[in-house]
Amino acid sequence: MTALKEWLPIVIPLVALLGGATGWWLQRRKQKQERRRELLEKFLLPVDVILKQNKAAFDKLQKGHEQEVPALEYFPQELKKFFASLPDSDPRKVFWRSEIDEIQARNQKAASLIEINIGSTLLNPTFVQASVTLLDHINGWRSKWNYALSGIPIPAALENELLAEVFPQAFETELASQIQQIRAVTRS
Repeated sequence: MTALKEWLPIVIPLVALLGGATGWWLQRRKQKQERRRELLEKFLLPVDVILKQNKAAFDKLQKGHEQEVPALEYFPQELKKFFASLPDSDPRKVFWRSEIDEIQARNQKAASLIEINIGSTLLNPTFVQASVTLLDHINGWRSKWNYALSGIPIPAALENELLAEVFPQAFETELASQIQQIRAVTRS
């Protein structure tokens, strides 16, 4: 009993300290889990949906003409000639430009999401680098496309060339990997 009385003043603060540290650690873990879930739900998954929508729109524009329309980053006048050559019954003949405008609008949404979230310490460096490459692609394609459609003459040598780099396929791989990693950590 005497030993208990001697150790009691030491044990009580020690138990309180351990309890407080455990509570702090659990709270910190919960906050980190919440940040991961928010990153997944408000950034990674929406960007994934945008990419899938854009891929479906591109496939729709390209359908049956995969060789003639290898990339939408080509000179707009060449794409205009191609779509004008389609039969009148093909809706792409009329709506191709609005489809591309929609793709670019969704690209801008993806770019905004990336710019807002790219600084998160929860993201892999390879995903961050792929995101920067995608941002360069999105901004380059939009600005060069708008310039080409502005009516300012472009050298004839560029008419059959890509105006911007093609879509960086590595981004899709890195995005899928990042989503899988965040989901795995969030579940545990």
